[in-house]
Amino acid sequence: MRMRESCQRLLKSNPELASAKNYVDLANSLLDLGIRKATDGQVYISNFNKKNQHRALQRCATTLYPESIQLFKKAKANLVKDPKAANSDALDAGLRTHECTTVIVFDNINVPGTIVDINNNVFFLGEIASYAASMLLK
Repeated sequence: MRMRESCQRLLKSNPELASAKNYVDLANSLLDLGIRKATDGQVYISNFNKKNQHRALQRCATTLYPESIQLFKKAKANLVKDPKAANSDALDAGLRTHECTTVIVFDNINVPGTIVDINNNVFFLGEIASYAASMLLK
């Protein structure tokens, strides 16, 4: 699936995004979606790794995705009182899943495209949540 279509489908999956009245609402909705998608991704990768044991997938499921989830939660907690920290935390949350893709590619693991799509979607959510948080700095 092309990236644009994937991004549109992802954003349409959360009706709260369309009803956001300001950047705080938008960022909160994006961060909530990031938490949900990262949690779903962690479960999916954990289940896949049970059948296809690999060190890189284990790292994704037990380190990188939990870190991503915690960073999304931290960004949400900091959003109003420290938007600069929220901006950085949201960006870092997405980067953790990008790192998951990197270790999979580096170790030359054959994984279903679903895992790459999940990683890309969570990375994208981190990017746009970071952007929304940065709008609170103005």
